[in-house]
Order: sequence, then C-alpha cells, then structure tokens
Amino acid sequence: LFGKIGKSNIGLLSLQTAAVDTIPTYNNSVFRYKYDIGSQSYIGGIITSKISNNHTNIVIGLDGTYSTSHFMNDRNLVFNGLFCKSIDAGNIQNNNLSWRLSSDYPNDLIDHFIAISSVQQNFNPELGFLSRTNFESFSWNLRFTPRWFTNLGVRKMLFKPWEFSIYRTQTTHELESYFNESRPFGFLLQSGDSFEFNLQQSFDRIDEPFELTDLITIDIGKYYMHNMEFQINTYQGRKGFTELLYNWGTLYGGTINTFSVMLGININKHFNFTEQFESNKLNINSVTDNIYQLVSTITYALTTKLDFSILSQYNSEVDGLLTNFRIHWIPKIGSDFYFVWNNGYDPVKQADYLKPNINNGAAKLVWRFTF
Repeated sequence: LFGKIGKSNIGLLSLQTAAVDTIPTYNNSVFRYKYDIGSQSYIGGIITSKISNNHTNIVIGLDGTYSTSHFMNDRNLVFNGLFCKSIDAGNIQNNNLSWRLSSDYPNDLIDHFIAISSVQQNFNPELGFLSRTNFESFSWNLRFTPRWFTNLGVRKMLFKPWEFSIYRTQTTHELESYFNESRPFGFLLQSGDSFEFNLQQSFDRIDEPFELTDLITIDIGKYYMHNMEFQINTYQGRKGFTELLYNWGTLYGGTINTFSVMLGININKHFNFTEQFESNKLNINSVTDNIYQLVSTITYALTTKLDFSILSQYNSEVDGLLTNFRIHWIPKIGSDFYFVWNNGYDPVKQADYLKPNINNGAAKLVWRFTF
C-alpha cells in the first residue's frame, strides 16, 4: 500500500515467506511515513521488522531534509539527517546505531557536499543490507564547473579539486581506508561529448588475506595506491557513439592497467545496440593476471509502452556467460508488466550449449489503482 494524502506520504509492504527445510516462516514488513514541510522539505520515519516464532529483528529510523532553491535568492541548499537503531529479540544493545548528517550546495558553478556518518558494530538491519559495518566516515566533495570558452563550443568546464572519503573503524578509531579523486582538467561540449583527466589516491588496510583473482592473493598489510585516468564519452543520441576509459597505477603493492571501450549504434528510433569490453591487467606479488569481460545489449522499442531487450555478459574470471531477456509493457501510465528469462553457462569451457545450466524466469505485474 502506498500513496499520498495531503502532506502525508505513506508506504506499507508486508511479505510472509513459507518455511523451507530448517528455515522457519518469517513475516517481513516495512512501514514508511513522510510529512511534507513547505514545497521541498520533509520529516519522516521508517520501521522494518523480520519476525518468526523464535526470532525478532526490528529497525526504527527517523530522517529529515531541509531543501531550498532560494538560498541567496536563486541558489540551491540542502541539509539532510538520518538516525536508525536496531533491536534484536526485544533487547536494545550498545553500539547498535546508524546515522548520517550531510549538507549540499548543488549549483551550476559550484557543487559542494560534506557528510559525516557511522554504522556501529552491532547495528543489524536484517531486512536490508550493509556493504560496510563498524565504521565512522567523513566525505567532502567539491566540483567547479565554470562556463568558459562557450564561443569554442564548450558548454562548461569540469574541474574537481577533490572528492574525498575516509573511513576508520568505529570501535578502535583506526584508519581503514580512504579514496580521493581530483580532476585538474575536463570539459563538456555543446555537442554532448565530454573529456576527463582524473588523479586518484587511495589507502586500504587489509586485516585478513583474500583472493583477488584465482591467481592473486592479497596479504595482510597497509597499502597506499595512486592512479591516473582518462575518460572520453561521445553523445549517445547520435547514430554511433562510444565511451573510452584508460586507468593505470598501483594496486595492493603491484600494478593495474584498466582499459574499457563501449561502442553503440542507434539503428533507428526503435532499435539500438551496444557492445562493451573491459580488460584489467594485474601484476601483484610477481604474479600477472588478465581479467576481462564482454557485455552486449540489444534493445527494441516497438512503442513507447512496449520494449524488448537482450543482455549478454561474459566474465573471464568466473568463466561464466549469462543472457537476460526482458519484456516491459506499460498497459497504462502507472502500471507495468515485466517478463524476464535468464539462462547461462557456468563454466563456459565445460558447457553443453544445447543445455544451459542456468535457467530461471520471473513475471511481475504492477497495477495501480487511484481513488
């Protein structure tokens, strides 16, 4: 159930999963409420729960955003904050919070963003996911895009003095990692083509060895890395378009060279095709490995409400080939029907091409009622 009544925005989803083998039946529910303040701001809350006969996980969160497009008459300014707490089996533990505060000044000439956040060690959102836990972080981004050289066909310059993120372990305050990207030169043309030259600096603290590839293992240690990168993109509205990227530098005490190229063709207003190739050449601990992948997409839009697409991807590291076929139909605005079929071969080198070992499909219908 979702909708809007006056200034109140409401969303509710509840899903009951059946018991399978030793896994019990679970109720998974989410409730979201948001109240509009003015024309661009809000305050809201969320509750998620995962419950069975002998297990309970609940997360409670509050968030809010103040946004204005009239700062200093015609500038944009945004402040955002969120706070979440997890509760397991009815017990409120220590170190079970997650929070984030941010400010953004997203404007044409200057985009300036600052955020601080933390996910504590015992924060446990079972109905969501965490890409990282037990951390405190600080992010600071600055972009400068003056509209210079317009008489030469330049729409705007693309400068980025820094885009910096740093993480430290929440329980010990020890440095975990950081990443920074600076762009001393870049531009976007009136034609839609763009160019970037980027400088990247990063640090990663490895506490346990892990396999980066089948041939390369990364040892425990502290690694400082530096890379340089070129990107060239052409306007995708042309009959033919391309994206090129070349990145080279250090990685975990060794070297990496990444090359990526995408070629696209807009055959007509209904039919387009893209082919992308990416190669990563690694030399770490005196071991050389070359990982590459190929991605092909074909899209045919019969009308603005009915389209078909095929995506095929091969990855040399896992020696896997996966093909995805999708139909998307919009019977009326606000409603959607999807049919998706996947098949593939893993590994490709031992495949019987008449008998793919990956076969699965799904259909989804969303029908919107308004009242």
